[in-house]
Amino acid sequence: MFTTDLALLPELLISEFANRLPIEDTFRNGKQFLGSEEPLPWRGKGPERVAAVGYAIYSLVRSWFLKAGDRKSFPDRPWYPPSPGVKARAKSACLDPKSTGDALSRQPSRHALSGRTL
Repeated sequence: MFTTDLALLPELLISEFANRLPIEDTFRNGKQFLGSEEPLPWRGKGPERVAAVGYAIYSLVRSWFLKAGDRKSFPDRPWYPPSPGVKARAKSACLDPKSTGDALSRQPSRHALSGRTL
C-alpha cells in the first residue's frame, strides 16, 4: 500500500485502501459467478452489455441480502420433538475426562495393526 500524496494521514490511507475491498470483491464475483468473462460476449457491444447487466444483478442481490437475506429462521417441525435431556447428557459426556479416557483406551493401537497383511 503506497501513495504519492505525502500530506495524507496514515489513518486516511488505510481507510481508503480498506474501502477498495468491496469493489474488488464485486468485480471478482461478477466475473467468476455471473460469467462476464465467458467467450460469448466478447464481440461488439457484448462486453459493455454483460458488464452493465451483470453488475446490476449482483448489486441488487447483494443489497437484498444485506437487508433481508441473512435472517436465520427455522420452520416448525413437529416430527422432531425437543429433547433437552439428550443434549445435556451428550455435553456432559464430552466434558467428562473419564468418558474421554475410556473412549481413547478403546481405540486400537497402530502397532496391533502393523502385523496384518492387506
